Amino acid sequence: MKRYTSLKSAKKSIIIQVVCLSAGLLILCFALWFLGHKHFTLDLPLGETAEDLNYSDIVIEWDGEAIPVESYETRQIMMSGIYMNTIRIKMLPQKAGEYNIRVNNTYGEILAADTIRVGWFGLASSWSTGSFTGSEFILAFVLAFLTGVFFIMLIGFLRLKGPLANSNEAIFTCGVMIFSGVLLCFAFPYYLRYVSNQYAYPVWVLVLDFAEIGKKVFAASRPGLLLFSILLIVSNIALLRHEPPRFQNVLGIFLGLIMIGAGAGTYAMSRLLYHYNFSYESL
Repeated sequence: MKRYTSLKSAKKSIIIQVVCLSAGLLILCFALWFLGHKHFTLDLPLGETAEDLNYSDIVIEWDGEAIPVESYETRQIMMSGIYMNTIRIKMLPQKAGEYNIRVNNTYGEILAADTIRVGWFGLASSWSTGSFTGSEFILAFVLAFLTGVFFIMLIGFLRLKGPLANSNEAIFTCGVMIFSGVLLCFAFPYYLRYVSNQYAYPVWVLVLDFAEIGKKVFAASRPGLLLFSILLIVSNIALLRHEPPRFQNVLGIFLGLIMIGAGAGTYAMSRLLYHYNFSYESL
């Protein structure tokens, strides 16, 4: 593997790769949206269990103005050890606003209800499930971004050999690589769970689980970050005893202070905002 010749070339190469990865994923996301994935798919559990529910037994009603429904289908899935009837409704939002939908049976009983919020460009979201237009693609792109960052940083770290191996850039790439790898290991099983059963594991629960991941990762890494920040500050102070106070020589001090402040801030935020346990027990 070819080594970097200088820190300047290493930083330039890594930045270009991360920017290209981000731009490529964003372009792909918008391309999928413009190519026809403007449809909004709503998955709702129905109130009836065990018994069969035929396609003709479903009546979809709206309070006031309606969103055009292109198709819907009923399915049975296992939830809490019981087979539950669910419905998947495919619709095409066009006009911004708030729409209330009800799913009834032939007896007029309400099996499910939800509120659909439609914003700019027909982007819709569900109040009850948290799903939104293109949610499955965006979640996949987040995992793809974390995977890409992990390999970019891994290759960049391996190319920082020789005298560059002890530089701040090498430490930074190694830290980002470990951080993205840990997040990926935690997030990927949750994503597979969401894809395999979106009814029993809605988007809002997935988001709460991601918040729990962030809480655990920051809590586990806080002592190491504090030690690393102190060592970085001490090493830069020692460097200033032999070299003039240029920007490159004091950058480590600023970074160390920022990381200490960020660690203290995340700890305070975790005490204030994450007092409630966001973990989600499987159904």
